[in-house]
Amino acid sequence: MTRRNAAMAEKKIRQRSGLRPSGYLKSSFNCFYYLCLALPTVLIIKGYRLFFFSNEGSEPIHIHIEKAQCYAKFWIDPLCVVLNYGFTGKELREIGDIIEDNELLIRGKWDEYFSR
Repeated sequence: MTRRNAAMAEKKIRQRSGLRPSGYLKSSFNCFYYLCLALPTVLIIKGYRLFFFSNEGSEPIHIHIEKAQCYAKFWIDPLCVVLNYGFTGKELREIGDIIEDNELLIRGKWDEYFSR
């Protein structure tokens, strides 16, 4: 699926559903998935939005990151990249530094939301 086709499909889905998805992530199969779940945002810094999905409390603590058309997922302990779609190595290092600097905030928000 090309970006143009994805954009057109996104527009049609928005019109039909009346929902405005908060974003999409591009999979390795060049498909997009709408994130119609609650996406609690933990932090927005340097254009990166750090968030988690409301239905992932059973997984180990992790954080999702998006900026423009790029998306990544990081485990917190130990800090490592799980998924990356579009971020450069430099951006991933910058995101890693942001996560390290805000680890207590991320853990606190995770525990607060999932009542741990």
